Amino acid sequence: MNSKFNPTSADLAIAPRLERWAQIRDSKSTRLRGEVTGHPVLDDQRIFTSPLLVLDRCKQWARTTSRFYVLGEPAYRQPTELEIVRRRRQLQDHRERLVEEQPAQLHTLSDTPNIARAVALDQLHTAKTEINTIREQARQEGLKDAERSIQTEIDQRWAKHEERRLEVFAEAEERAWERVKRRIDEIVTERASERLQRAEKTAKVAAKREKALKRALDMLWSVLKNLIGREDLAAIKTAHEAELSKPAKVFKLRGPENF
Repeated sequence: MNSKFNPTSADLAIAPRLERWAQIRDSKSTRLRGEVTGHPVLDDQRIFTSPLLVLDRCKQWARTTSRFYVLGEPAYRQPTELEIVRRRRQLQDHRERLVEEQPAQLHTLSDTPNIARAVALDQLHTAKTEINTIREQARQEGLKDAERSIQTEIDQRWAKHEERRLEVFAEAEERAWERVKRRIDEIVTERASERLQRAEKTAKVAAKREKALKRALDMLWSVLKNLIGREDLAAIKTAHEAELSKPAKVFKLRGPENF
């Protein structure tokens, strides 16, 4: 039997499996919801199928608009007679325990499914509370870790900025000191040059004065030759030559290195 709505064993062999499934009806169609494994497109997760076309009477497979599904355990199944008897006995034991331990809180309990539902809801509430607590703790830890990482990043950037600022300051200071030294050298050179020029002018003036003095002395000797005798003239000449043989005054110039 092989048709669009009747699967073969090969079709079921390659079909994904749906566990803890249930029928979900809305205004337009009926779908299956459950935990799928072996789906060719989706990962293993809880899904809603495409609209349901055929459901096997034995609840072993189902056909949707897209593909066949192999059905596992449903999300809810009818309890057996043995399970009903066991749950009624548990209910009776629970009532007796309430009468013995807390008679003021005794209340009328409904049938077994309602007890199971109340227990499940209480466990669900406890689980949600624990999950919220863990989530809040994780959020607080995440905020602390983020704050620490941000503070570390700020400290690192500030250290780099401070280091760069010190480098720039040192470079600027070095450039300023180089400019100051160049200016000092220029000033020293200018002053030394001015002093050298003044010394040269002074030396030229002294040389001119010496020449003028020598001419005056020559003229004086000429006059003395006519006025004084030869012996006295020889003594005066000897004294004059001795005076002239003395070393002249040395003008020491100061250069940039002695400024």
